[in-house]
This record gives sequence, C-alpha cells and structure tokens, in this order.
Amino acid sequence: KIWAAMNSLNYTYGRSKTLIVQRLQTIQRQLQQASQALQDFGKQPFPQCLSEMNPPLDFTTLSAMVTAVVHKGQHKLKQQFEYNKKMLKLDSTDHLFIKNVYDFKPNKQQIRSIRNIWKAIQNKKQMEE
Repeated sequence: KIWAAMNSLNYTYGRSKTLIVQRLQTIQRQLQQASQALQDFGKQPFPQCLSEMNPPLDFTTLSAMVTAVVHKGQHKLKQQFEYNKKMLKLDSTDHLFIKNVYDFKPNKQQIRSIRNIWKAIQNKKQMEE
C-alpha cells in the first residue's frame, strides 16, 4: 500500500477476508429467510380476483415472473462484478510490478524516470479511452 501511495496508484483496496465471509453469511441468511417467506406466501390462497383471471394466475406463474424480473436486474450487477474482477487483477499486477521495481533498489533519479514513464503511459491510455 505504501508503494502504491508513493507512486500515485489511487486504487481502492478490497475488503478483508473476514468482512467478505461475514457479508457472505449475511447474504445466505437473508436468502434463506426470503426463500422461507416465499414458500409461506405460496401456501396462502390467492385473492379471488387473481384466481378468476383469464388465464388464471397461480403461484408457479407468479414465481416465474418474479424470477425473470430478478434475472434481468442481475445482468447489470454481473457486468459490474466482472469489471471489478478485472480491475482487481490489474491492481494486483500493478502492485507486483511496483514491488519488483523497488526490489532493484533504484536511486532517486531512476525513480523519477520510472514515474515519468508510468505517467506518460497512463496519459496515453487515458487519451485512447
């Protein structure tokens, strides 16, 4: 992290493994609660107006409709997740590269030159975007 700060790598650092595990457990618990609530709802009789629809609306149809809406909403989340995953890989590559450079113990002039090269590469990539 110190090397990243010294070299102006303004990337966000991920969450710790413990926080990720806790969040995963919370999500699993919420999923179980939602699943149980959905099963309980499916056991209740539908109001008469829904039962008299043509074609009749039953719990299976309603469940399929809700699932379709959820899957559509998850598409954007999946794209964001894939983007974040790629960025994390790039971040780790950048940090490994910086560590390897500093392992060579460059002097101040070499560090300035390396930073200028990195900045030029970054500017070029930003202009290409």
